[in-house]
Amino acid sequence: MKNRHWIFIIIGVITLLRLVYVNFVPLLGDEAYYWQWARHLDWGYYEQGPMVALVIWIFTFFTKISTVFTIRLGAVLLSMATMICAYFTYKRFRPSDTDDKENLINIILINSSLIYAIGAVLMMHDTVMVFFYALFLYNLTYVIKNPENIMHWTNAGILLGLGIMSKLTFGTVYIGVAAFLLMTGSFRKYLKGFLFFTLFAFMFTLPYIYWNFTHNFATVNYLFIRSGSNGHFTLKYFFELLGSQAALISPFLFLLFVPVFIRNLKKPAFNLDFAFATLFWVSITPFLILSFKSRVEANWPAFTFLPLFFLAPAYIVSLKARFSKSAAFGAVLLSALLTALVFIQIVHPVINLSEKNDPLKKTYGYKELADRVSQELAALPPADRVFLSSRHYQMASLLAFYMKGQPEFTVLLNHESNKNYRFWADFKNLHGQNCLFVYTDQWESWRMAKLFKNRLFTKEIDVALPGISMRKYYIDYFEGLQSEKDVTAE
Repeated sequence: MKNRHWIFIIIGVITLLRLVYVNFVPLLGDEAYYWQWARHLDWGYYEQGPMVALVIWIFTFFTKISTVFTIRLGAVLLSMATMICAYFTYKRFRPSDTDDKENLINIILINSSLIYAIGAVLMMHDTVMVFFYALFLYNLTYVIKNPENIMHWTNAGILLGLGIMSKLTFGTVYIGVAAFLLMTGSFRKYLKGFLFFTLFAFMFTLPYIYWNFTHNFATVNYLFIRSGSNGHFTLKYFFELLGSQAALISPFLFLLFVPVFIRNLKKPAFNLDFAFATLFWVSITPFLILSFKSRVEANWPAFTFLPLFFLAPAYIVSLKARFSKSAAFGAVLLSALLTALVFIQIVHPVINLSEKNDPLKKTYGYKELADRVSQELAALPPADRVFLSSRHYQMASLLAFYMKGQPEFTVLLNHESNKNYRFWADFKNLHGQNCLFVYTDQWESWRMAKLFKNRLFTKEIDVALPGISMRKYYIDYFEGLQSEKDVTAE
């Protein structure tokens, strides 16, 4: 009983701290981009499904109150819900843990992992997907303990579908379930349930499939580009992936999970231990295979480790040697300390990292730049019909967020960096209008100039950035957007 109280105290305190903390971290370019998704709700987007946009739309009160706090509010509350779900999952996963001792370790483990802690304060696809994965694992405890009940399989399919609509990589969990049934020799026995699982997963991803069908299979083309389909075999990215996972999960937890995984995969059986272990290795395998020819983003496979967090507490408690048990608890404490230090580094840098290694530095200066762009826009003749534009989706999104009135931005150039903006440009209504174009590289201006009658002026803006050198931006004012044919031909 005492441990249960501590669990909910930890969840409550951490949630309150996160609600305060999110206000001190600059909005990332991708977060601003997903906020733009919320302003253009749809069944799908160029890179992913619509769930992150829907969450932002709800917690920004239908984008009527769009602040750093409201954009991230959904991330904090979903992470709280994930922790609560993890608690009840463990209650069903380990009913022998009557005093919640292992469950307390489970909650501490989850919050000690860097990627899950960061995901709780940043509004990303992964945050929403992990929430549905937690619900999926909770429902899986019902499936394994009562596999004859078709409703449990149906619920699992619905949650899988919603997880895929959050992030496509969650689809690897489907392979994990199939592998579990095959490895335990129960596929034919529970074929009916698996078919219901498949049917409802498909039904809940149909809207996104339909969106792709009506948008020339945009996501398929995007994934083809990101998969490095023309890459050659190399071990470089494989070891890079292992290193990135160790860093994101925490090097100490990563080492702890190795014996945890091996222990629970030794004896195939239709039980939760083997199911959770199978979900991990089957889900992460496609990313490992992909890494032999292409770089895999560090966050892509991070969600696959979630089942191991439920397997680790019992392993830690079962250790008999005092040294081994102390080492295991030490790994957890060191992971928690490392995560705390990273959170301090974010808001109060102790180590001066390069911009390449510090993604937050890419967000510096946009408030100041947005003020300058707002001034230039206000100084233009009132009679001019003007729209705002940039080449890169992150710049367009951050400027749209920080500028007065949060105006819309348009991305005209046919470039991979325009992302979903390619579907938002209303060329017919923009024809003949003038454009205030914000950019950093001269080739962008050269390309844009082809789309207009002429350039009226160019202004150079220097923005001072904390901890790094001055960053230079440019603003072009173009007159008269040409025909839609000229624009799309670029």
